[in-house]
Amino acid sequence: MKDTKDDGSSVIPRKIIKLSREELEAEESGALVEKVLSLTDQLSQVTELAKTLKRRETQNRLQYLQKDKEVKDLIKERNDAYYSGVTTGSAQRDQLLDPFFYEAFIAMKEKIASKDKEIATLKETVKALESGKDAKILYQFLESKNAAMRKLREYEKNARKIGHLENRLALAHAALRAIRKEKKEHAHEITERDEKIAELEKELFHLRNDVTEEAVSEPTELEPDEEVKAEVEVEVEADANHKEQKPVIEEEEDDDVVVLDDVGA
Repeated sequence: MKDTKDDGSSVIPRKIIKLSREELEAEESGALVEKVLSLTDQLSQVTELAKTLKRRETQNRLQYLQKDKEVKDLIKERNDAYYSGVTTGSAQRDQLLDPFFYEAFIAMKEKIASKDKEIATLKETVKALESGKDAKILYQFLESKNAAMRKLREYEKNARKIGHLENRLALAHAALRAIRKEKKEHAHEITERDEKIAELEKELFHLRNDVTEEAVSEPTELEPDEEVKAEVEVEVEADANHKEQKPVIEEEEDDDVVVLDDVGA
């Protein structure tokens, strides 16, 4: 309804200019046409204004009827509340004039007001509790979120550690494979050398057998020490024969020589 009033107040009607017949006849045709057109525009504006006012009047009337109906309904409810305990008959006037008749209604009204106040207080309490509960739930949600973030960071840290350990394990496996390969090469080389040693030992064994066979088949020769002893004995015998032919002085010298020979022997 406020919009319709604003719309009506925004429309400002123009002042209609009245011209006499003499003035119209004195005017030229072009000016007359312009005036006719302006008058037509003014007439259309007035028609629109009349329609707007009519719509506004209709809306105001509808509003009036609605308000009147609401007032009548309220009056009816009030009367029903006041006169609900009034009996029909001769005692109706006495009841309406009795001031104690309205005490129950006033007490009920006060009770209703107190109940309404209590309900409002309880609603506020419920809102406060809901807000507190929401805050508690939000706090729990934030705590769970922080705990989840901490766990996520720990998992990421463990994942990095696991990756580092996996890299080290891969390097260790590679080194182990290289060592195994090297050991296999060394083992192969050792086996080859063992085979060569076995062949050499076999050849040496055959050579020893050949040497022993040759030694058994040939006559035994004197050892160098025995030859020296035989030569010494021959020389001793020759010296003894020569001593028998020489004087005593020579014998002493020969004895010295013999002694020397014995020492040398």
